[in-house]
Amino acid sequence: MELGKLPEHIRERAVKKHLTFKQPEHIEQAGHGRQNGFYSIGQQNIVTAQETETGKDNMKLLLVRVLNDLWAAKAKPAGVSLSILLSQRMREIMLRKLVQEAAEYLEQYGVDLTAVDTQITDAVSEPVIVASAIGRAGDGPDLWSAARKQESPEQYSILCA
Repeated sequence: MELGKLPEHIRERAVKKHLTFKQPEHIEQAGHGRQNGFYSIGQQNIVTAQETETGKDNMKLLLVRVLNDLWAAKAKPAGVSLSILLSQRMREIMLRKLVQEAAEYLEQYGVDLTAVDTQITDAVSEPVIVASAIGRAGDGPDLWSAARKQESPEQYSILCA
């Protein structure tokens, strides 16, 4: 396999067919290029997103991507948690810098940094950071229903970034 995002045809064969949505809270499957989970609990519509980056200089890019996943799903971000894998040669000052950068960036948008799990491992040579975000979408159980897929294309907005 090549470096970078997994191609869709491989994702379809190796990953997507194994995703299960048996619980009634799971109201839509993840689509191409989308790492979101959609849940409806009572009248609350919850959206989750997850993104991964490697390297010590990519924290802002990672947070932009994970928050963008929520905003694109029409959800207001509520919190982000991080999981960071570090090599043994990383110093504490670098970890402190990563977490501070994340906290400062999220503060601009009023999003809480809710948890940071850190592990030191010899399996990585540079930091691997996973951001998991949760957000709240509009009210009503029909927000992402199958009926929405039947709407005409004129009812959708297009966002280019």
